Amino acid sequence: KNLLCHISYPLSLKSFRTMFLHRILQMQQVSFSLVLCCFLSQMTMVQAMSLDDPMFLVVAIPTAICGIISLVYIIFKLLSGSPQPPKVLPVDDYTPFPLIDKKVLSHDSCRYTLGLPEGHVLGLPIGQHISLKFTGPDGKAVQRSYTPVTDDTVVGRVELVVKVYRPLPPKFPVGGLLSQHLDSLKIGETILVKGPKGHLTYKGKGKFSTKPLGKPLEERSCKYIGMMAGGTGITPMLQILQAVFLNNKYRDETTKVKLIYCNQTPDDILVREE
Repeated sequence: KNLLCHISYPLSLKSFRTMFLHRILQMQQVSFSLVLCCFLSQMTMVQAMSLDDPMFLVVAIPTAICGIISLVYIIFKLLSGSPQPPKVLPVDDYTPFPLIDKKVLSHDSCRYTLGLPEGHVLGLPIGQHISLKFTGPDGKAVQRSYTPVTDDTVVGRVELVVKVYRPLPPKFPVGGLLSQHLDSLKIGETILVKGPKGHLTYKGKGKFSTKPLGKPLEERSCKYIGMMAGGTGITPMLQILQAVFLNNKYRDETTKVKLIYCNQTPDDILVREE
């Protein structure tokens, strides 16, 4: 019941199986805690009893069993390592994700937090992005691609930093339709998401895989990465920068990065803290 009540999204069979195993491991940890508590409490009783006491074996045998179970479990955990949280992606069909938080960063930019199923990470390959979609008043679908500013070290949510393009006639009479729609959402309302999307994946230690249009997959490696970005184009760069310098799975001491980042004014600089 606890497992099923948290499923609020359409999940694939693979994702459901992964989440089911994750729940089993959580229950296993709770069971271990109970056994360990029994072992420690009964150890106190055994120490207070003498060998001639008729109740000695009644207490000592369960204590020994609990101790053996605890020891086996600890050895198993040390050898197997911690389980990885299940991933939401890939999602082939657009799936609704709720807006759970919104933080204003500047006069035209916000950080939007979308909720994921409990205990899940997004599972977006480094260097790729997700696609958001909604249906406009005219009935036409509007979709845009965005790169999250959070990675798979963050569980249960994904964050997007988006610049809201307001109408600016005569050059931009309607502005950015999707960014305005995202900004209009109230907490708890949903936006359609699909992914991953993109032709480049960072593998770590200076290694990339690229898939140019109409060409086979290519593997490339480098010691130096050059980046140029403007405005909201910083988010794909930030994704790789975090992997190179902060993510224990991908980072290394040899890859060097140089970034040229341009904005119209200092106040327009996004993710300054990061």
